Amino acid sequence: MGYENVFSEQLQNLIRPGDLLLAVSASGNSPNVLKAIRYARSRSAEVVGILGFDGGQAAELVDLAIIVPSNDYGVVEDIHLIINHILVEYFREKLAEAQPWVV
Repeated sequence: MGYENVFSEQLQNLIRPGDLLLAVSASGNSPNVLKAIRYARSRSAEVVGILGFDGGQAAELVDLAIIVPSNDYGVVEDIHLIINHILVEYFREKLAEAQPWVV
């Protein structure tokens, strides 16, 4: 199917209206990420972009762009990892509150 479809193909079986897609891209211009964003939007999902540099094309397509304003891939990826850890902890706490027997 091609690498440009790697994420959008997975979404075809998973994403539903009202879902939230977190799209992560250092440049914001990765064709496979852009295609996934467009697909999610076509299915009435909300999209948050965790991006770097100037946000690239993705910044114009997402509902909310969180941009790490650096042109250094290492810095962008390090900050993205920190954001990921914060989000995982937040959702872990919410899941524990909603379903304490699961966590």
